[in-house]
Amino acid sequence: VLVTEATVFDGTTLATLEIGEVIEVSGFADGGGNLRATRIELESESEGYELRGLITELDGDAETFRIGGQVVDYSNAEIANAPPDGLANELYVEVEAQDDPVDGVLAATEVEVQGNDFDGDEGEEVEIEGLVTRVISATEFVLNQTRRVRTDARTEFENGTAADIAVDARLEAEGIVDDDGVLVAREVEF
Repeated sequence: VLVTEATVFDGTTLATLEIGEVIEVSGFADGGGNLRATRIELESESEGYELRGLITELDGDAETFRIGGQVVDYSNAEIANAPPDGLANELYVEVEAQDDPVDGVLAATEVEVQGNDFDGDEGEEVEIEGLVTRVISATEFVLNQTRRVRTDARTEFENGTAADIAVDARLEAEGIVDDDGVLVAREVEF
């Protein structure tokens, strides 16, 4: 988890945060797979762990994978919505666990595969905010590791230009979902 000057703290500060305190962290995945915190809130008690991100370094024999820097053991987890071939690298998942990590490994109780597409169907208006995690071309990029966005000659840019689209740039894109599930941006705001 990376904290920036834009991170908002609720009920704590970075200086007063103590080992063992329960917090909820919200943020965006950056180009390096880190979570850039937008908000850190002190919680009164733990309700377990919830982690979302792309599976990397999947080891089917050991039944482990990584989300960012966190190793997840899914050997005793309920797996939901997985494709027929099972879990795979680059799938976007939500992991739930009840216990603290042991030796840096989080033992999942549930792994749910979630779609990489937008919450919208072809032709629908969609708005998404986040960090650019990959630049595919001069007119296409990925937000938050999962959401493809395409610009064209009609795209309007606020507080920046197409040249400002780079890994880890924070922006908001608004437009229409095309038949490939890609957001065709009408507007991009930095």
